[in-house]
Amino acid sequence: MLPLLLTNRDNQLKALVVGGGRVAQRRVTWLRQCGITQIDIIATSFCAYFREPEQSALKLMTQPYTPTKLAGYTLILACTPDSETNDLVARNAREAGILCNRADNPAASDFIVPATLSTEELTITVNSGVPAYSQLLRTKISSLIPESIDNYISRLRQIREILIISDIERNLVRSVMQQLTQEEYYDQVLALELKPDTPASVILDFYSNL
Repeated sequence: MLPLLLTNRDNQLKALVVGGGRVAQRRVTWLRQCGITQIDIIATSFCAYFREPEQSALKLMTQPYTPTKLAGYTLILACTPDSETNDLVARNAREAGILCNRADNPAASDFIVPATLSTEELTITVNSGVPAYSQLLRTKISSLIPESIDNYISRLRQIREILIISDIERNLVRSVMQQLTQEEYYDQVLALELKPDTPASVILDFYSNL
């Protein structure tokens, strides 16, 4: 298992979902949570979800799956109730060099769909091989995360950027960040007022006085 997070820089990721039922619906929801907006779905029929006005941005192709439909996609998700069709989709994707997930057989997939917790600044994924348990762990982790976490992470990133562009020695930057990420300093970091032109000395003084 190689845990990776793909960046969707310039919205370049494009996904094809094969299947139009509830499983496909859950896969589309996950893709959207991950920030992927280029999503096409091919199926012989679609559940009510895909016919809702809110889903008009999705490209629905009402037709049987054929291998010629794979060109141009970054990810393929095989979600049909027919294992032979999913076999074909996965085989075609592999031949085309495209990563494929099989909803009916994670072990035969190139990537898995983990339980995901996302905010604007934070992404946490959990995989145990047992979806129900992964979702339980995600819920437990979610209960530990403060509502202000996005502001906190944004502030930490701002602090780090100011120190780096100010040519502060790397070991000192590391020490500052290790200190400021301690839970006991959470509120103080949030309360620290910074501007883009704030000098690094302000942060170093703050760090020294903790």
